[in-house]
Amino acid sequence: MAAWHRLQMEIKAMRYILPIALLICFSQQMAMAEDFILFLDIEAGNGHLVRIKSDGTNRQIVDIDVEHFMVSPDQKFLVVFKRGCELKSICTSIIYDLVDGRKNILQIPHAQWRDSWWSTDGVTLNFNREVRVDNGGPACGEGDDYKGCAARARLEAGTFSVLTGKFDIKNDFGVGQFAKLAKFEKENRVVILEAASKDKTQSLHWKKDIDAFVKVWIKNNASGFERLVFEKERGDFTPGIAVNRHAWSPDGNHFVVNYIRGGIFTKWTISTIDTHSLEWKKIARGHDPHWIINGHLQNTASPALGYESNNETESE
Repeated sequence: MAAWHRLQMEIKAMRYILPIALLICFSQQMAMAEDFILFLDIEAGNGHLVRIKSDGTNRQIVDIDVEHFMVSPDQKFLVVFKRGCELKSICTSIIYDLVDGRKNILQIPHAQWRDSWWSTDGVTLNFNREVRVDNGGPACGEGDDYKGCAARARLEAGTFSVLTGKFDIKNDFGVGQFAKLAKFEKENRVVILEAASKDKTQSLHWKKDIDAFVKVWIKNNASGFERLVFEKERGDFTPGIAVNRHAWSPDGNHFVVNYIRGGIFTKWTISTIDTHSLEWKKIARGHDPHWIINGHLQNTASPALGYESNNETESE
């Protein structure tokens, strides 16, 4: 009877312990997801992909030797393209799943990348690239910049799937056919000119001039009321500011911008702006800041995404 009584007491205790343990585990998992600002450190020349808090603290290096990166429209995927591809025909790309924190390292055919943008499905990257005709490598190799290499480059356009890792060449425009490529870009490139807050009540809008924005404003989506955030003055030394579709804080009270100061020494400054007071707060120096909401991202090894890396995924 004593043993039976003890067993009953243990079962009763487990009724209280188990829910608490589950709550702790759930809380720990939830704590791993947080909002942060992700950007590329270009001024130090080290290609560091960095994450920081919105107040500029807790700076952490996510990856090194990064050429550029892309965040999917729904913030599910982060695609990182590594540096050094001009010296080889195969280059490394890393796909981070920002929902569950996994990542996958891929080896993809690489050349000199010109541009990339997301398809409407949110999982396919479109790209343009230059491939050197005489050896199949990059259009301009080391020391070739002034030898007319771009004129003898084969221009290609294709897609890259973050779900399967498949890399496909869709269009081969031929050698030096920049006019055909420009026509293709004009007809197919997805141009983003606004970014909505998480609750969709506000949106950022901008006008672009070459490679920077000359005017940015906030619009109240219910009333249509607009407030000017930035406007370039004619003849000044400020190329402008840059904003992307992932500019908003979770609560919609702030957004992040990239301020580009011109002149002899160009500086790229990352600042957050208060939507009510329009007060600017500088938090870092870098390029292409994205405000990630509820993201899982770490710089340590983590399980693969579930598809194999493939060195032979290019199709002509």
